[in-house]
Amino acid sequence: GAVTDWYRATEDGYETQFAVNHLSQFLLSCLLRPALAENGSGRIVTISSGSHRHATLHWKDVMLRRHYNPLTAYGQSKLCNLLFAAEWNRWNAPGVQAYAVDPGLVDTDIGAKRTAGFVRWFWNRRRKKGIAPEVPAATVSWLLEVPDEKLAGHLLWKDARPVRESRLARSERAAIQLWELSARLCPGAALHGVSAPESIQQCAALHGVSAPESIQQGEALHEGNAPASIQLGGVIPSVSVPD
Repeated sequence: GAVTDWYRATEDGYETQFAVNHLSQFLLSCLLRPALAENGSGRIVTISSGSHRHATLHWKDVMLRRHYNPLTAYGQSKLCNLLFAAEWNRWNAPGVQAYAVDPGLVDTDIGAKRTAGFVRWFWNRRRKKGIAPEVPAATVSWLLEVPDEKLAGHLLWKDARPVRESRLARSERAAIQLWELSARLCPGAALHGVSAPESIQQCAALHGVSAPESIQQGEALHEGNAPASIQLGGVIPSVSVPD
């Protein structure tokens, strides 16, 4: 994952936290989809955060170029992890399911890698109250090995127990809108062996709406403007993830 205390863009022009914490996982999962489908079973586990509960999706400025705040960007990216997992589960093969883990406060250097000044000082103090990385890692390993029947009906997990995600994280409309946006930003992701625009139409069709209608529904729900959120100076054909 990534946290930056000032606005930073990848070489593709995407806000770093949105690119690293969400788009990279979206793209990788889509590229692995044929292999997972051929195998007939598999699980995708993303690392979300309890911060998603205080987050929203800024459809008019999803890259937060106008009003960047590190906590806002982080929370939005972690909300995206849950919406991605939920939408994946709604329209992918039942044998390949996606889940998310809330690791809690963990003693790592994530808040010090690309930060300075007060933000780095604050994180280095706060991390001392965190748990060892091995604790949430155990939940990730458990999710990959536990029988399917123990996971049914639950998306977000913490300490090998299901926890309730936020209301927005359960929004089907928001998940559709995010999927459409992500597919436009990652046109290199060939989903189900079809092009991104075709996969958008298939995704929306499963919900009984056309792609344009699903965008409009998402706008109505969030009082945002989806087209404005994807007018980023041209769609970039790939996502570069910094080291």
